[in-house]
Amino acid sequence: MSAGLAPPAQTLPVVPATVRRPVAREVFLAVGVVVGLTAATLLVSWFKLPVDLEVYRRGGQGVLSGFDQIYVSSARALPFTYPPLSALLFVPLAAVPPLVATIVFTALSFASLYFLVVVVRRDVFARHDMPRLQRVPTAALVLAAAAAEPVAATVGFGQVNLVLAALVVADLLVVSGRWSGVLLGLAIGIKVTPAIFLLLPLLWGDWATVRRSVVTVMLGVGLPILVVPQSALTFWMGALWDADRVGGVAYAGNQSIEGGLWRASGPGGVPLVRVLLCLIVVALASQAVRCLVRTDAVGALLAAAVAGPLVSPISWSHHWVWVVLLVPWLISFSRGTLGQSRTLLHRLSFGLGVAWGGAVIGWVVRFPPAGDGREYLSPVLVKVLADTYLLLGLASLVVFVLPGHARPHQGDSTAQNRGLSWEPATSSIVDHSSCGSSVDRTGTSPAKY
Repeated sequence: MSAGLAPPAQTLPVVPATVRRPVAREVFLAVGVVVGLTAATLLVSWFKLPVDLEVYRRGGQGVLSGFDQIYVSSARALPFTYPPLSALLFVPLAAVPPLVATIVFTALSFASLYFLVVVVRRDVFARHDMPRLQRVPTAALVLAAAAAEPVAATVGFGQVNLVLAALVVADLLVVSGRWSGVLLGLAIGIKVTPAIFLLLPLLWGDWATVRRSVVTVMLGVGLPILVVPQSALTFWMGALWDADRVGGVAYAGNQSIEGGLWRASGPGGVPLVRVLLCLIVVALASQAVRCLVRTDAVGALLAAAVAGPLVSPISWSHHWVWVVLLVPWLISFSRGTLGQSRTLLHRLSFGLGVAWGGAVIGWVVRFPPAGDGREYLSPVLVKVLADTYLLLGLASLVVFVLPGHARPHQGDSTAQNRGLSWEPATSSIVDHSSCGSSVDRTGTSPAKY
């Protein structure tokens, strides 16, 4: 903007009835899908309290008890492993009967999944000119996503992964202005690992979002110190750094670099190799984010989303719920853009998308033997199968940075208008053939950056 020119006044547009009606139908459909999936899940599980939700409730009960012993548990019970802020947030789940907590949390997970699918339709299929997939009913896409192993496991265990993914996506792709960064900071306060997504505002120079995220995290650290000081000290000074407390590192469900190295080489893995691989992963993710953060914010988000579980010491298979966005993104990019012929990169992207889809729909990570050290004794091919998400994640990062797709943007550092529209931008087509020279035919981006 030229010097001396004031920014245009922010006014609320008048929403025509023809737009309000589709939004109302979308909301009605979302409620119906969430209620239906929640009811089906409760019936299949015979209304049993999910195991991880029971842990969350126990964390909340630790706060309510007043004994300040959140991280002390019996030998037979799974320990509470989340930051103390999450225990405060889980207090409402502990204050209601188990069945009510199960219904509420399951519905919240499916609502988060529905939101992620809406993002796929509006910000992946529409922007990559995929009208056939845009015509697929949202409910059908949600059902397909719910069948994926990471999603089904998240719901079955009562895990918080879908909720965290929704918080991150909402912050980085939808929320703008003075509130951007707050939801990301809240997600970090709940589970630390979403800190990887700070790569987006950091590499784009969006310091306001970074500051708000950091302030939110600091508040999330400080508040528990006032309420449960002993438990807060226990977590930040000890429990946070104990990977074994979360579970067996070599267990087949651990789809991280460290888990793969343990299974390949024995207990302890190869620390130097792990450090080097983690540094390479962070470098690849940073390169991809620098390229895509302005031209394709979903792609930039996914680069960070793939890197996070890889570098974390423990990344259970249900932590990979980002496949809900990753598979459609890979398939949509593989079509080529702006009338260009399909290149080797497009074919690799398509093959990787199909491989990811087959892996998560086929639940292949559940096949290898797990537990009691059997991972160490498995044949090489079985170990490769046990590392499916790990290997596909590494391949995904390579695709993100291949020539012709991920070259650093050399442009201005001014954030664009953001906000995810309810209406699909059917004419918006993005060319990723060279980062920084992408073309958006609508002239606007539905993404935040």
